[in-house]
Amino acid sequence: LHTQKQYDKAEEIYLRVISKDPKNYQALRHLGILYHDKKQYDQAISYLDKAILINSLLPDAHNNLGLVYFVNDKLELAKKSFEQSFLLNNSYLPAVNNLTRVYFSMGDSEKCMQSAIKATELKPGDYISDLNFALALSINGRITEGIKKLEELKKLNKTDDLFNQLALMYEVSGDIEKSNKYLMES
Repeated sequence: LHTQKQYDKAEEIYLRVISKDPKNYQALRHLGILYHDKKQYDQAISYLDKAILINSLLPDAHNNLGLVYFVNDKLELAKKSFEQSFLLNNSYLPAVNNLTRVYFSMGDSEKCMQSAIKATELKPGDYISDLNFALALSINGRITEGIKKLEELKKLNKTDDLFNQLALMYEVSGDIEKSNKYLMES
């Protein structure tokens, strides 16, 4: 129900499960994700924190919490959550990809590249990892390589995020005409 955006019904079910089993990690975590999806961030943080208190050794709730902080531009807290998720499982691809994004947003070019490389090694050909690798190239001054990578990805999957990144990279490279083209397509 939650993935079908039937939030009220899903919320009701999660709350019913939690009322019968207040330590149900998955129900708490998924309710936190639901509140994140509904942009009720304080509630999302509350339920994700409760899930982490139940089982702090699983990486997914830490990663989910990091996403809530990230969309609220609390980058230090997001980084801390993503890094904790990664420490718990250094093969957990969502955390590695999210670390790439947060390091990019914080301007940490070295760590951005390290996490981008790790993600592409974990799952070669993964679209999100490859998209993030292009970001890492750009923040490391390798704009032409980043553009080439994004142009390759465009053949596989055309998304607004991809077009926005292409527009930005072409703008940085000085090709305003191509930048405007991609802005119009997004």
